[in-house]
Amino acid sequence: MSKITGIKKTPGTGVDRIEWKDAKHRVHSARATDPASVEKVAPAHPARLPMKWDTQRSSQGYYWCACTGTMVRYESMSEFTALMLLDHLFDIVDIVSQPMMLTFQRDDLHHVPDVFFRTAQGENILVDVHDT
Repeated sequence: MSKITGIKKTPGTGVDRIEWKDAKHRVHSARATDPASVEKVAPAHPARLPMKWDTQRSSQGYYWCACTGTMVRYESMSEFTALMLLDHLFDIVDIVSQPMMLTFQRDDLHHVPDVFFRTAQGENILVDVHDT
């Protein structure tokens, strides 16, 4: 059995790109500036493993999403609250936490958004949660 890991940060390739894992944990990549490629983004597993610092209070866990009947990992109480709100506001058919890695060509910056979900109406929604 192989160990499941996150997507490794790699240098930019001169274009903004999106990387995600499919249902078989294979990594896929698409140009972020190409609308046709972006439409094919379908993350099924987290792009990175959860992080915890020594000084961080323990607030990680799993939220049971009523719409999908699945457990969704959260890394903060803000993410937990956002998951509850999304679960009640939308008719969610698929949801993934830390769904993809965005790599920007400028300065090789990387970012992993918090939640990606698909609604019954066919909308794909990407959410980034921030504390106030």
